[in-house]
Amino acid sequence: MVIVFAMPADASKLQTLYVKSAIAKAVLDHFAERQNNASETTLDTMVAVLTRQGIEVSRSAMVEVFRDLDTAGAGEFIVGRKGHPSRFLWQEDSSLVGKRARTPSSTKDRAATPPQQADRPALQQNFVEHPFMLRPGVTVSFALPADLSQGEASRLADFLKTLPFDR
Repeated sequence: MVIVFAMPADASKLQTLYVKSAIAKAVLDHFAERQNNASETTLDTMVAVLTRQGIEVSRSAMVEVFRDLDTAGAGEFIVGRKGHPSRFLWQEDSSLVGKRARTPSSTKDRAATPPQQADRPALQQNFVEHPFMLRPGVTVSFALPADLSQGEASRLADFLKTLPFDR
């Protein structure tokens, strides 16, 4: 059986982003303070939110923040095409990403428990196991987020299409 877990965003990269960029700090603070989770955030929406808060931000600066969040593993930045807006698809709870960015990591805690093991119980609570009979006698299982979006499912399907091993 194969169980696939999406790893949480890299906390050290998030914290570095939080400190180095005032715009990233404002974005991450916004999500840390939200009560509801966002699965997708459009570029224009985030620019409007920050503008309402009195923070001047250009679209290009917001693109840079979304790309940095992508690099940190918080989700995927999608450039708008064919009438679709540029947007960020969150791989995990956006408010947790914001909170993780605000909280400095303790070197002692990181050394004592690897992040993958420390975060796995929390991840399992938000995941649903999906067994799939690949062929007779071979069943694989995917542990996927309970709130898996259509876009995420399409991305996963596209990834799986790249894996066949022809003999």
